[in-house]
Amino acid sequence: MVAIGVNDGKIEGISEQGNIKINDFVQCKINHCLPTIRVTGCFLEVINDKGKKDQVLLIHVDPRALTKMGWVRELGEGVKRIYKEMDALFLDDPEYTETENTVTLTLKKQHCYA
Repeated sequence: MVAIGVNDGKIEGISEQGNIKINDFVQCKINHCLPTIRVTGCFLEVINDKGKKDQVLLIHVDPRALTKMGWVRELGEGVKRIYKEMDALFLDDPEYTETENTVTLTLKKQHCYA
């Protein structure tokens, strides 16, 4: 599940992006994925961090798409690979949680300064 409009634990919403940008997010499965992947999406009504009515776009990616794109080869393999690649880049480990029906991998944003 991808939530667009949530950043670093804050609900920012997507309304300020405008209809063209929001449509770009919805169409990314067609315009930016080869092969095209199966996703479902919905808009969730929220109150953003500024106290205004807004929306978050929730996109559910069909797990078979992850296999087709080469991101996962076996159950759980992609998670192991993410940890390994992030460690090689000296990034913090992602936060991994698993329930009966859901797996969530939260990546932490790091700021790099020159």
